[in-house]
Amino acid sequence: MRWILTFALILLVAPITVQANSFSDVPRSHMAYEAITYLADQGLLEGRSDGRFHPDATITRAEAAKVLAENRNLTAPSSYSVSAPDLPTSHWGYSYVNALAYNNILEGDRRGIRPDSPISRAEMATTMDRTYSYRSPGSFQNFQDVPFRHWAYHPVNTLAFNGITTQGGSFYWPSNSVTRAEFSLFVYRTIR
Repeated sequence: MRWILTFALILLVAPITVQANSFSDVPRSHMAYEAITYLADQGLLEGRSDGRFHPDATITRAEAAKVLAENRNLTAPSSYSVSAPDLPTSHWGYSYVNALAYNNILEGDRRGIRPDSPISRAEMATTMDRTYSYRSPGSFQNFQDVPFRHWAYHPVNTLAFNGITTQGGSFYWPSNSVTRAEFSLFVYRTIR
């Protein structure tokens, strides 16, 4: 009898698992619901100030850097500072971008790092390929818009080969911006 009472008491005070992060604009039927919910529960992705996730909004380079740096526990020594005129140390994403730059994952161009600009699908493929240890492609997809000489040819094909980007067809759309939902799916497929 004592054992039954103890067990009942444990059930009463045991924490109940509740979905910690739900966003009104990401219904259960959304293609990226599971990915978004998982990443939000892990503290890797957050909603916006209005409490919604905005799955169709583009993800910025700084937002992507935050997710990747936190997921891989990447940091930079205090003596290192990325040289980018458009990334002041006061920028909210500075430490994440700095960590990715230090680890040779994210780089800028003649315009700088562009932390608040959307990340393109080609940039995302390159950044994720440098962040994670994917299997090298045994075969290459023939994306008509990512020819062999394209700077992101190998990373794009690596993600396709590993099932990270599953958008079928003969086009990858490397210049298109990545949405928050798409990025959630790419990261989720990688870490799960």
